[in-house]
Amino acid sequence: MRASIAALSALIATAALAGPTIDPPVPSGRDPGGVAVAIIGPGLDYREGGISQRLARDGEGEIIGYDFQDDDRRPYKVLHIYETENFSHPGTAAARILLTESDACRLVAIRTSFNDPAAIAKAISYAAASPARIIAVQHPFAQDTDIGVLNAAARRYPEQLFIVPAGDFNSNLDHAANIKGSEPNLIVVAAARADGSIYDESSWGEQSVDVATEAGALTSFGAAGPLFSFKPDGDIAMARLAALAARLLAIRPDLSANELKTHVLRLARQPSARNGKATRMGFIAEPWRPFQVEKRWR
Repeated sequence: MRASIAALSALIATAALAGPTIDPPVPSGRDPGGVAVAIIGPGLDYREGGISQRLARDGEGEIIGYDFQDDDRRPYKVLHIYETENFSHPGTAAARILLTESDACRLVAIRTSFNDPAAIAKAISYAAASPARIIAVQHPFAQDTDIGVLNAAARRYPEQLFIVPAGDFNSNLDHAANIKGSEPNLIVVAAARADGSIYDESSWGEQSVDVATEAGALTSFGAAGPLFSFKPDGDIAMARLAALAARLLAIRPDLSANELKTHVLRLARQPSARNGKATRMGFIAEPWRPFQVEKRWR
C-alpha cells in the first residue's frame, strides 16, 4: 500500500510540474478558397490532412479560427482513447461531414464553452466578422435561454445563415416558452433516418424545427480515404445541411441569407410522421447527392 501511495504521489507531482497541456500546432498551409463555413463547437482535431488542408487562412497562412476556451488560435479538442475511425469526437465528425460533402467550402473552426454565455457571444461575433457566410453552431436549440441567444444572434447578423441542431433530448420544442418560429436566416434541423422518420433521441417541433435530414449514413472522407460511420445525432444533421447550403451558395453567391434558407428548405418533402414527431417543412433526403442542388440550380 505504501509503495502504491508513493507511486501515486510521484505521478501527481510529475503532472503538476508538467503544467497545462499545450495543443499541437496547426499544420502549415494556404487558404483553399471556396465558401467559408464556420463551425462553432467543442473543438476538433485539425491535424487530419482532410481538415488541415481545408482550413480558412489569412494572407500569411495563419488559420482564420479561434479557441475561446484557451484564448489562442488552436481550436483543438483532445481526443479520447475510445475514438476510432468509426466513432469520432463530435467536432471532428462534423468537420469531416462538412468537408466531405461539400468540396466548395473552407472551414472556419471556432472552439468555445457553451456553459459561458459571454464566450458564446464572442465566438458568434468572431464568426460573423470572418469571411463565413454560413455559421453552424453545435449547440442545441433546446432550452429557453439557448433559443433566445441563437435567435438574437441571427437578428444581429442578418447577412449570415445560422444552422443549429434541434438537440438530442427527445422533446417537442414547440412547448418551449420562447418559441415563435426561428429567424428568417436561422435553420433548426432534426436528425432523421433514411425514410424521413425522426430518431427517437432527436427533438422535434412543427413550428420550432424547420426541417429534418439524414444523420447516420456512411460517408467517404477524401479521394481514397476510408468510410466513416457516425453516431446519428443533431450535429451530423447540422453539418450535412451546412454542406448542402455551401454547395448552393457556391453556385448562387448572390443569394442573401434569407434567400439561402428558403432555397434549402424548398428541397424538403413531407415524410410520414412517426411517433407524433414532425417538422415545419418536412425532410431532406440524401442531402449529399449532387442532384439536390447542382442540377436544379445550374
